[in-house]
Amino acid sequence: MAINQGFIGMICEKRVSNVFAWLWTLESMEAILAKANGSTFQEISKGNFRPLPLIVPSSPVLHAFNEIAKPALQTHRQERTRVPHARSSPRLIASATYVWRNPASAGSFGGLSMEYFRQRYINELNDEGPVRIRTVEWSSVEVFQAMDPEAYDADFVEWLGAAKEAAKDRAREFLTENGCLDRFNRLSEQCEHQRVMPFVGAGLSRSTGFPLWSDFLLSLTADFAACRADLEAHLAAWRYEEAAQLMRDRMGNDIFDEAVQNTFGHRRKTVAGPIRLLPLKFRRGAITTNFDYVLDKIYDEAGCRFDITLAGANLREASRRIGDHPHCLLRLHGEADTAIGRVLTRDEYEANYGVEGSYREILRATINATSLLFVGCSLNVDRTIAALAELKAAAAVATPRHYAFLPLTEGLDREARRAELGAADIHPIWYPPENHDQAIEDLLISLIEGGFHE
Repeated sequence: MAINQGFIGMICEKRVSNVFAWLWTLESMEAILAKANGSTFQEISKGNFRPLPLIVPSSPVLHAFNEIAKPALQTHRQERTRVPHARSSPRLIASATYVWRNPASAGSFGGLSMEYFRQRYINELNDEGPVRIRTVEWSSVEVFQAMDPEAYDADFVEWLGAAKEAAKDRAREFLTENGCLDRFNRLSEQCEHQRVMPFVGAGLSRSTGFPLWSDFLLSLTADFAACRADLEAHLAAWRYEEAAQLMRDRMGNDIFDEAVQNTFGHRRKTVAGPIRLLPLKFRRGAITTNFDYVLDKIYDEAGCRFDITLAGANLREASRRIGDHPHCLLRLHGEADTAIGRVLTRDEYEANYGVEGSYREILRATINATSLLFVGCSLNVDRTIAALAELKAAAAVATPRHYAFLPLTEGLDREARRAELGAADIHPIWYPPENHDQAIEDLLISLIEGGFHE
């Protein structure tokens, strides 16, 4: 294309798309005009134009942006009456990409989260039923995409914005009902400054197909049925360490270790559930007691791979290594592929959390001035809580406050539970127990959006 010398051409596709450049130009028009001159009409020289700053996001962010913005712009150009929100304003086209409001998390937004929400959208479309012509059948989404791909993309944009607002409305409602709105907003403020590290439990891996600890231990009785009655008694009394010890003693180390690796060592191709939202908000490391590799996968796919992963004996170097690499994954209880450094049975807990153990010091050095957010953790009879309580009791200065997303189950003695958690300076954010994944997703979306500050 040839242009007159009075125009400035921006060749965009090498680093950013033409849509991105166009929207940047609109947003930067005041800065551009400030550097323009001319008595008859204003124009800006190349020398004055080139120094203007343009912040280029990471590749995953640009990919996600273009996936939505380009079709929306095409729809805007054609002035389709069925999509007024896409025609009304270029700024609405930009906002329709659903890049999160929080600048600290914007860099982690990419194909991972778009895929997560798009699949939900596809599932809703397909719930409307297939289209059949004689013996041939197509899903609703296949027909929509084939017949009008631009309208399909624009409809997804509209659905995405509505889904976000619905999530925030649900979260605000149950937080208000449970008296946790102010506490949640305080957590949100700390997240804004990257002072919160997620502590991820087994509940967040369940949607991907990994069992909870009790279900895993019960599955082992298929070949060791004589242990089932004793095992169930331990589990009913929340004696998980003794339950694991019982099965390992009965099975032997090799058989028990093989079962752990087979169950939790599988690198599943598809990760499901709200755990996939964590990289959008938390980018300064994570802690987990899980053996699986779900966190590794979602952070890899989000384009913010952990700098280092520490487990077993390497955890003793955590305080030093975190100083150099704050975005790291701490596997407090080890991993599936090796029994070295694993913490599951009573003996293993005693070795690591007992008098001679080092985990209290590891926790003390790790949290330092950082708050923990427990997600997917039951926090019933928990060594981590006991360790945090001991650290709080022994501290000469105030320790960080911690938070936990917990279900408000029927009949719960809230006063007793608050006192139990408060000893470790853990403060619950209650959610309705009917749908754990939905409630946690609503809370995470609300955190990503910056809370509910009026």
